[in-house]
Amino acid sequence: MVEEKAFQEMRDTFGFVPGFLEDFQWDELALGGTWEIFKKFELGETNIPGKYKHMIGLAVAGAIGCPYCTRFHKAAAELFGATEIELQEAAYTASLVGYFSNYLHGRNYPLDKFEDELHRIGKKLAEDGGE
Repeated sequence: MVEEKAFQEMRDTFGFVPGFLEDFQWDELALGGTWEIFKKFELGETNIPGKYKHMIGLAVAGAIGCPYCTRFHKAAAELFGATEIELQEAAYTASLVGYFSNYLHGRNYPLDKFEDELHRIGKKLAEDGGE
């Protein structure tokens, strides 16, 4: 049964079954699928190294204001070796995205003009060797 297997793997991984994962037991597919996704993308090796994956997660969590995700991704990023300075910069980078997004949306800046300017910026930076 999926539930027994998933719960045993959680106990083997964490030493107990976390309530936030146990809560998915209302449906076998929800529980099994959630656990498989969590194992692979939150705990496992993927294309993005764990430190960076969880710094991205932390930045998104801060942007959406989720206290659960903020705590999880901060702790996970630290487990994968992120320093306090790196965590601060990840949060700051997320705030810059929000800053410019709010400004550009508020100004209703023409997207086609922005894309043209972005292309020109990229071309110049590439010519200058990325500086």
